[in-house]
Amino acid sequence: MQLLREVKEKCCLVMQSPGGPDEEVKTNKGNIETLKKGVRHALPDGTEIVMSEEKYLAPEILFSPERAGYDFVGVHEMLFSSIAKADVDLRATLYGSICVSGAGSKFVGFASRVLNEVVNKGLENVPVLVECSGR
Repeated sequence: MQLLREVKEKCCLVMQSPGGPDEEVKTNKGNIETLKKGVRHALPDGTEIVMSEEKYLAPEILFSPERAGYDFVGVHEMLFSSIAKADVDLRATLYGSICVSGAGSKFVGFASRVLNEVVNKGLENVPVLVECSGR
């Protein structure tokens, strides 16, 4: 398990666009070759693995679990739904102090993706702050 955690934390990145690497290029004006470029990681036995699109697809399950066949909503939807259940007077305060913790929050780009997804829900004039513990 420690090996998997290490590979996940060193190699995986969260896309800022939910559509995959091609959509990421359009949205963030990136370079498709850079996005698809493999990340190398040496295993304890000396074997080297290369993760290309997998480095994005693994964390994407947190935002689009249906891609892996799961029947529940992504973390951003759960967050939005939870805050929507709070008293109306508290919602702005809650949006302004989102703190995410746990192993998935250690992915590079996780906090900014959560922020983008929450803001894209149509919040106007509500300051949103997302912080991840453990980074």
